[in-house]
Amino acid sequence: MSPERYERLLAPLELKPGLTLRNRIVMTGHTDVLAANRAPSERQTAYLARRAEGGVGLLITGGAGVHPTSGAFEEMPDPNPSDPAVLDLFAHQVEAIKAHGSVVIGQLYHCGGQSATDYFTELPMWAPSEGRGMLSDLIAHAMTQREIAEVVESFVSGAVNYQRAGFDGVEIHGSHGYLIQQFISPLTNRRTDEYGGSLANRLRFAIEILAAVRAATGPDFVVGYRHCAVERMPGGFGLDEAVEVARRLDATGLIDYLSVSNGTHESYEELIPSVYVPQGKPAGYSERITAQVDVPVITVGRINHPRIGEELLASGAADLVGMLRALIADPDLPKRIEAGDLHGTRPCIGLNVCATRIHLNVPLRCGVNPRAALEDLPEPDVPGAGRRIAIVGGGPAGLEAAVTAAEQGAEVTLYEGGQRVGGMLLAASRFPVKAEFAGMVEFYEERIAEAGVDVRLRAEVDALEPLLDEHDAVVVATGARRDASPWHDRSLEPDLPYDGPLYRGSLAELAAHDVRGRRIVLVHSERNDHAALTLAHHLLTAGADLRIVSSFGSLTAAMDQPFEHFFSKLLAAHGTPVYAPAAVLPSSGNRVVIDHWGLRERIELDDVDWVVSSGRRRTSLPADARALFDAGRPVQMIGDCVAPRGLEQAIREGRGAALEAIAAVAVPANA
Repeated sequence: MSPERYERLLAPLELKPGLTLRNRIVMTGHTDVLAANRAPSERQTAYLARRAEGGVGLLITGGAGVHPTSGAFEEMPDPNPSDPAVLDLFAHQVEAIKAHGSVVIGQLYHCGGQSATDYFTELPMWAPSEGRGMLSDLIAHAMTQREIAEVVESFVSGAVNYQRAGFDGVEIHGSHGYLIQQFISPLTNRRTDEYGGSLANRLRFAIEILAAVRAATGPDFVVGYRHCAVERMPGGFGLDEAVEVARRLDATGLIDYLSVSNGTHESYEELIPSVYVPQGKPAGYSERITAQVDVPVITVGRINHPRIGEELLASGAADLVGMLRALIADPDLPKRIEAGDLHGTRPCIGLNVCATRIHLNVPLRCGVNPRAALEDLPEPDVPGAGRRIAIVGGGPAGLEAAVTAAEQGAEVTLYEGGQRVGGMLLAASRFPVKAEFAGMVEFYEERIAEAGVDVRLRAEVDALEPLLDEHDAVVVATGARRDASPWHDRSLEPDLPYDGPLYRGSLAELAAHDVRGRRIVLVHSERNDHAALTLAHHLLTAGADLRIVSSFGSLTAAMDQPFEHFFSKLLAAHGTPVYAPAAVLPSSGNRVVIDHWGLRERIELDDVDWVVSSGRRRTSLPADARALFDAGRPVQMIGDCVAPRGLEQAIREGRGAALEAIAAVAVPANA
């Protein structure tokens, strides 16, 4: 296979005289909730340094709240600590990153009306004008001019502190609907003084911050600016005004680069885009800005493959590309690009586990990389030579277990009942919107082949006892089965037969059906039900006449904002009726009867072709698994066969179970 060349991605870029990036790949600033006591922790430092070790050119540390009224999260770094010794922790972090050759910039921000200060500090939110934000239950306080000056000074002191700690520069965060953007946007700035009204007035706050930071840090310190390309909200600014803002900021001579994102917390689906947003699509907004400014431009937006980054650079859409989530999934991606061989890359597939967790104010994790944000923990020294491990089930949990055990030297046999490994990843990849999930299956197929795993397909395992005669340990990863009945999860009669027009095939098979014009009722049975989202997207885009029955308040109950916003707009665009909270009642023929709990009435739908249930998932285990486990035999159960959950848990448990199985097995005397 010929090497894959990405010449533009690998080209160096001089950010300042004497400060050159080794490539055009950027780890953009992001919240990771890894700080401790509002200072860098060893875990956060190890997480960032690991990406620098992987070869990223520019690394921008996550947002640090410059003022007590700044934050949206409890554990965020404070660049203005009351204890000067805390700056030593920042210096240690910078040193760890620079040791691997990356340029390091520290991001400074104030959330403004998007803060959650009422939860953490009992302070009011500060914003340009009164109003309610997305992250708090409070109405924001309209800042006085004295308070505006106070925040400007807090940005300055934060920048000076970062300069002392050894950062190469700072990035002033003016995007994501945070305070600076709130001043710029006519949607959130209703002031009548010199900070409101005309664009020049609305830009005054941003320029005052940039000018003061530049004056305090000098000409050799990098000052970047994160900019929003389009708010995508009625009353907000669009791309034309964003281009003008970028042009004016560039003309000040105060900034060294622009990092362009788009959207706010009110238009979240492309701010942190999920798998439902095409790869690289949001990054295209930066092209017009790049054409109008002289400083380098960073673009972002599901750039999860170097091919997309190379194309964006070639088209002139940007000068650098932010590949944050691809780097979370595989920190060695830049080195792989440099080597011209992407073989073995663990792909980001847009699950948004990273974003979902931080919005819950818990530490970042990755849906596909079980080591992400745990790099401070040493790799376990668990030699597997002489161990014989059986893995039952070739879904993601079983595949991760098989790869981990085999790469530790164990002799691994993987039993899979289907014709191909992949489990729920393979099934989901049948739907066009999740076709990239196949890349994760291919990743595992390559890894198990290289590791020498003995894969036995079409090998159903009904009992584990015979496997224990041939293996030292058995890891069970048989997943969950889907109950196709349309009853909601709290039904008093879950086994009641249904005589209506129920679709009884697999969800993967549904992807191949021509559903154009068919009247279909989709039953949403579980909270946080990604299968229901996939089905709704597929059926609508394939032309079905869709109705949705949800046991919960909405199709996106308990889901993060990118999914909620995307599907709210999708359903509205198609005029899709959603009956919620509601449940399907026993029906017959082509009639579907719905009990709408909210309206306290029954609704009858006629001429229904199919009732498709996203399915209540139930654990699926070999008959003797629980008894052998309770008897203390070397049997572990992982993933959905323990409790139906998600990919993140399956992969994490797969890795952990493999290491535990190896460690628990005594090495034969002749090994």
